[in-house]
Amino acid sequence: MATIYGGDFDSDTLTSFFNLTLPKIDSDVRDAIFKQNTYLKYMDTLGAIDRNQTGDGCYIQWEMDENDSVAARALSSSIDLNYQDINRTGVENYGEYSGAISIDHVTVNKNSGKERLINYIESQKMNLIKTLKKRFNNDLMNGSGAFPTLTGLTTLISITPTSGTIHGVSRSGKAWIQNQQAGASCSTTDGFGVVCLKDIYALLKNASTGMGDQSMFKLAVMDKTVHTNMAYYLPDIANSQRIVINSNPGKNIPAEQLKYAGENTFYLGEALAIWDNLAPSDSIRWINPDTLRIKILKNCDMVTAMREAQNSFSKAILTGSSMMQVNLNPRYSAVLNAFSS
Repeated sequence: MATIYGGDFDSDTLTSFFNLTLPKIDSDVRDAIFKQNTYLKYMDTLGAIDRNQTGDGCYIQWEMDENDSVAARALSSSIDLNYQDINRTGVENYGEYSGAISIDHVTVNKNSGKERLINYIESQKMNLIKTLKKRFNNDLMNGSGAFPTLTGLTTLISITPTSGTIHGVSRSGKAWIQNQQAGASCSTTDGFGVVCLKDIYALLKNASTGMGDQSMFKLAVMDKTVHTNMAYYLPDIANSQRIVINSNPGKNIPAEQLKYAGENTFYLGEALAIWDNLAPSDSIRWINPDTLRIKILKNCDMVTAMREAQNSFSKAILTGSSMMQVNLNPRYSAVLNAFSS
């Protein structure tokens, strides 16, 4: 292991120092992105992140209609075997993100000494992590999908599901790629009660094909204002226990893996209610992890490397990732929005 002493740093010594810090920075960045980001943490726990993906994008086969060959008929009767074009293909490209910690010859000499240099790089690392978390968080929630940006929940579970596009396909007139949406008939303050429960029940039923399907939703994503008022008002309503459950329903995720210290944990049906500072405001989005997926390109899961500038006066630690967010079946997604004030 290289030893760093006070005084000047030659190129070889600085290179050794950077190489020693790479594994730690790589680990810290990865943990910050996938364990400290609320949305990614729970999507990962639910198994909704697909790693080691290959190819230049994701091609999504959507069912646009039912199979017309299915009918009640005598088994001895004939079946029309003509080809039925019931699928349409959506396409999503990988988003690409990167950042760097840079240090030049002048900065090295200004921070001469092992402790000062370590402290300087540590502060740079924390700033990089904070900025990466914020950018990933924002784009997973609100990203436009225009390369190299991720497609966010605002597009994948839209409050205007009959217009716009999803994965390159126009939603207009295509019910099979339109998510469920309803305008709330309640407020997020003292009216966030029985009326809201009615709205939630109706929306979950619309997004399912029967009672059994209502358990497909595992996350309910909202901003902190909606979450705070929901946590405050709903448990006080006599009939809310049927939909707001204060303990883990016990089928998919151990409760100890779900709860942050000091955080109230509650559910809407079987969907864990989570909040995020950058989540779309004035709305609740229900996530089915079987259809809402995050895909990470092979060997691009927060890759960290060291690069030396050609003039040798500066060095940099770079980190980056390539991923996408897709909705494989928008019909089984739902959003309740536009709470009255």
